[in-house]
Amino acid sequence: SGSRKSCDAWVGTRLMRHLMAVARQRHCARLDLNVRTWNRRGIKFYESLGACVVEDRLSMRVLF
Repeated sequence: SGSRKSCDAWVGTRLMRHLMAVARQRHCARLDLNVRTWNRRGIKFYESLGACVVEDRLSMRVLF
């Protein structure tokens, strides 16, 4: 429902803002985030927090 999505968005925003505050307190220079290219909602969410796309990065993984 609409109210559930609003609540989820509110919780996600509060959580990310808290994480960013802790990172600043600990003198972290940046916060790197991963999001799939097709996840427009996730991208817009991170952008709303001030994140920008890093064009020269690739996500790498080693599977065992």
